[in-house]
Amino acid sequence: MLARILAVSAVLAALAGLAKAEDRPLQIVGWMEKVRIPAYGVTLTAKNDTGADTASLHAENIEAFEKDGEDWVRFDLVVQEERDRDDGEDQERRTIDASAMVVDDVLIKDLHGPSKRRYVIKLGLCMDHIYREVEVNLADRSGYSTRLLLGRNFLAGQVLVDSSLEFTRDPACDPDDE
Repeated sequence: MLARILAVSAVLAALAGLAKAEDRPLQIVGWMEKVRIPAYGVTLTAKNDTGADTASLHAENIEAFEKDGEDWVRFDLVVQEERDRDDGEDQERRTIDASAMVVDDVLIKDLHGPSKRRYVIKLGLCMDHIYREVEVNLADRSGYSTRLLLGRNFLAGQVLVDSSLEFTRDPACDPDDE
């Protein structure tokens, strides 16, 4: 009798969990989308990578320093602003002097060379109506097609990535959330 009550309770709990998931449907986004970084006043093209744990942002001239007893990092945020998304050839390079408090640093193994230390900062990101503050590692992404990579720490529980789509939405977060 007790086993039967426990089994029924487990089924009811599972059904309640399904109902909660249905109350908040996931948005379908493309493998590349526009993402706003309100702290720096820029919108970048981001690759949505469900295979990556965390987000990664292109940064140059990264320099650690101490501010009010806390570890901070200053860096150049290099933005390639697309003026004509159709051909992608007419781009302007802009550099923003940025700084942020360091929340962690990680050692990344590189298959083609020595391991590299990356600083991790917390950053608010906006895709469509989704605003989340997530950990972002700073890296040299100059060899990649996008300056920003979004990992599961931003995507999970919010979106489904359809690899046949790109640029389906523009950032439209409520400024009060940012």
